[in-house]
Amino acid sequence: MNNDQYLIGLDVGGTKISAILVDETLSIISELRKQTLLISGRAIVDEAKELIAELLSGNDLDIVDIVAIGIGVAGMINFKEGEVVFSPNLPLKNVAFKKLMEDHFGVPVFLDNDANVAAFGEKYLGSGRGVSNFICVTIGTGIGGGIFINDKIYRGVSGSSAEVGHMVIDINGPKCGCGNYGCFETLASGQAIVRMAKEAIAGGKKTLILDFAKGNIENVNGEVVSRAASDNDQIACDILDKIGRFIGIGLTNIVNIFNPEKITLTGGVSQSGSLILNPAKEVVSQVALVPNSLDVKIELAELGNRAGVLGAAALALRELSS
Repeated sequence: MNNDQYLIGLDVGGTKISAILVDETLSIISELRKQTLLISGRAIVDEAKELIAELLSGNDLDIVDIVAIGIGVAGMINFKEGEVVFSPNLPLKNVAFKKLMEDHFGVPVFLDNDANVAAFGEKYLGSGRGVSNFICVTIGTGIGGGIFINDKIYRGVSGSSAEVGHMVIDINGPKCGCGNYGCFETLASGQAIVRMAKEAIAGGKKTLILDFAKGNIENVNGEVVSRAASDNDQIACDILDKIGRFIGIGLTNIVNIFNPEKITLTGGVSQSGSLILNPAKEVVSQVALVPNSLDVKIELAELGNRAGVLGAAALALRELSS
């Protein structure tokens, strides 16, 4: 790669689409973010194209300056075919995302699960550096995972492994977007936080959450609850503590199965910091098997909400080099 050539990373989530322009060292040149259009699969693909076009025009670049595009999409991905098989939180089913983008831009495109690309970001640029057996758990609108075993990403037979958000934690729990009940995702994601907060408000419990939502219950989201908790609102603190403990149950399963050196938490919910991290770690230390519970370090991601886009760019760079 020459110094005047760049990569683009794209992170397509259930709430937002983020795009980033980087150079060959993965240093950030520019970035953009938009709300995800949940109208249709075509709308999401078109929005991704438009976001990349804006990124190029805003930096006086043309597509010939781009050597590759990396994309992470929230959902089950056929990595070899570059297809979104199914997404619980996006209107994407059997969408040939890679081909549609390559046909439009004429450059190599590499598509993977959003949690996998976040894991790439943390593995090569963040908290996973130097860690051979490393797992990144993305907790946002949904929950996903990226697994490195002996320094290699694990994708499974069809490329759709590490769907940790769909471990069934409580068979009698809420219905998940995947069709099952009581998935890890339904109990510990951003959607779970919103559901619990709205239930508390509807039940007449005294809380600052509605104040931070400007009096409109439809404005309640994870950030609003986190802000209320930071202001010592008891209901908000209780919600995040409960979420943290559900996260701890999910992590316990992961720790017992994979015995990793480190688990990193990323995604919007992780922005609540110690409010969810401490109860999660407490559950793992109490419930996970020894020595697994003693071997693992559980930390917040270093890259924050940039893990996905940076990881998508890192994926593209790595695939170009392989």
